[in-house]
Amino acid sequence: MEWVCFNAGYLAEPPVCSGLQVVYSVGCHPWHALIYDYHPSSRMEAQLRLPGVWALGEIGLDKARGPSIDIQTKVFEHQFFLAQAQAIPIVVHCVRAFAELIPYLKKSKVPLAFHGFRGNVQKAKAVTEVGGFVSFGEALCFDSGLHQVLAAIDPACILLETDDSELGIEVVYQKAAQILKMDLPELKDLIKNNALRFFGKRPELQVWESKF
Repeated sequence: MEWVCFNAGYLAEPPVCSGLQVVYSVGCHPWHALIYDYHPSSRMEAQLRLPGVWALGEIGLDKARGPSIDIQTKVFEHQFFLAQAQAIPIVVHCVRAFAELIPYLKKSKVPLAFHGFRGNVQKAKAVTEVGGFVSFGEALCFDSGLHQVLAAIDPACILLETDDSELGIEVVYQKAAQILKMDLPELKDLIKNNALRFFGKRPELQVWESKF
């Protein structure tokens, strides 16, 4: 059985989300920080109360795109503390802002996963050594530098994803199994257990396929 977590984004209205027959994440991406509503009765507050929401994200910082980093940081912080209050895991978008985000990971009471990771071994270990997760997508199939990263970090902190790629998750699994020198069934068990720890133990969870 295949399990998928979709991203409903920030603009989807709560009544629309509540009608979805899938589990999903919600969050204001840093690219859209200018439209974020801080009011307690905002769309975000309503979304987080829906049973289908399993994560808050993507949220984070992006120095390559979007409004100023100060605006992005304010929006990220507000959502970060919402996640702490709601005890919901966070999916992090990070572009050229690793140093700014690591302090939040260190003080978070909920799991954080760095989505679509493209950093080096040092950055990956900085995430995993304080309890964070590193999620690899299609770049793992083409970027040899990520092979070294995957092989160097704690396997208990690895997640695999597809994001919006047309590449099937099975291709990512096969590449990861090759790099880690693991059989596919063994790798699937590993990722499933990691996902259980990230999202919490939920009966619907079978095999991790992320489309954050």
